[in-house]
Amino acid sequence: GYFFATDTLGLSTAGTERLRIDSNGNVSIHSGAYDGGNTVPQLYVRGTSGRQVKIHNPNAGTCSLQLSNATTGQGEDNGFQLAQLSGGDFYFDHQLQAKDIVFRTKPSGGSVTERLRIKSNGQIGINMAPSADAQFCIKNSDDSNYNVFDCYNDNGNKLGGFSQDSTGNGSMGIRTNAGDLNTFFRSSGISYLNGGNVGIGTTSPTRNLHLHSTSANTQVLMQVSNATTGSASGDGFHIGINSSQEVLLQNKENTKMTLLTNDNARITIANDGHVVLS
Repeated sequence: GYFFATDTLGLSTAGTERLRIDSNGNVSIHSGAYDGGNTVPQLYVRGTSGRQVKIHNPNAGTCSLQLSNATTGQGEDNGFQLAQLSGGDFYFDHQLQAKDIVFRTKPSGGSVTERLRIKSNGQIGINMAPSADAQFCIKNSDDSNYNVFDCYNDNGNKLGGFSQDSTGNGSMGIRTNAGDLNTFFRSSGISYLNGGNVGIGTTSPTRNLHLHSTSANTQVLMQVSNATTGSASGDGFHIGINSSQEVLLQNKENTKMTLLTNDNARITIANDGHVVLS
């Protein structure tokens, strides 16, 4: 049946109220008016089953829920839509141009905080708005306890990740399936490679460090320099082969060269070319 109260219309079944419409047009599908405090919702559904609201299309077409306001407009392709498509895909559609989708959570003892932002151009930011020069950005919320990003294999073992120390210096580690941290790079501090040979210019290095050029008759050099020598191509010490495949030991500085064995100088070549044998 139905009943009338002061500025209220209600429906009941089996002697229990099931729906109420108040004077402001608010609808409560429940055995009474909304009693949750704060702003009264336009539609309030309360039940004891695990599925209070279900929207179903009996045909093989799209079934959707649309949210809009005066800013978005209320046309068929306006606002935000949750849509189950006829082919089985599920869409989150934000139809307003140049606006983002934002996910927020509230931590224990904290306030509501943005966690994920998807910009209208496809950029994604976690715990931050995406920077102008990156497609995907992550900001660590706790440097002391969390890595920024970890990867796991199908066995559940961590293969590596990106992190930082408490001062903000970045690091990247790569692990074996057994969990050994064989490769580790730091932006400030010790870095190491323990996973095997390293190749520059080759995918099959045969030594601990293998420099290779895929072009014939090409000079290949390794350069060692510091702040005093400078870091230009004509600075420091070079070792390698030239375009004629001849071995080169080049001191680019106006200093001597010394060859040592057993930590003792054996041959010294002065900067003017004189050679001293010790």
